[in-house]
Amino acid sequence: HPVPVADGGFLLTDTGGMFGRSADPLHELVVEQGQRALAGADLVVFVVDGREGLVSGDEEIASAACATGKPVLLAINKTDDKRAVAGILDLYRLGFDPVIEVSAEHGRGVGDLLDEIKQRLPPPPAEDEVEASAETAQHGSHRPDELKVAIVGRPNAGKSSLVNRLLRADR
Repeated sequence: HPVPVADGGFLLTDTGGMFGRSADPLHELVVEQGQRALAGADLVVFVVDGREGLVSGDEEIASAACATGKPVLLAINKTDDKRAVAGILDLYRLGFDPVIEVSAEHGRGVGDLLDEIKQRLPPPPAEDEVEASAETAQHGSHRPDELKVAIVGRPNAGKSSLVNRLLRADR
């Protein structure tokens, strides 16, 4: 999904619950799509559930995100819940910087996350690149002035809620 921002924009991919076990017959396809999004991303937003704290699946995702060699932002979701206090401290031990505490459901901290993403946007393109990118956009590819952002995390961590909040639409 394209997300326009001043001086550029970014393409946002919600990978679904690509980590963890599932009996869903579509799970394998979700995993493949997620792996492609992770490999093709310029930036990874790793969403974790603050209420659950650090669980083994999070460590697997952290390893996969780091293995891309791309910058990773850690978004701790559901931080508006008092039950999340102990879990939040554990999640900081993953060693990511920056860490953004959010409540996708209520919108708290989402602006801070968007600011962190925007800081990583490439510089505005030269005038000749703008013309070329307009032509490229007609063919369905992303423009060179767009950053590709993959949203990854375990099922039910709040990835889709966060994507909807960033897009300001229910996708």
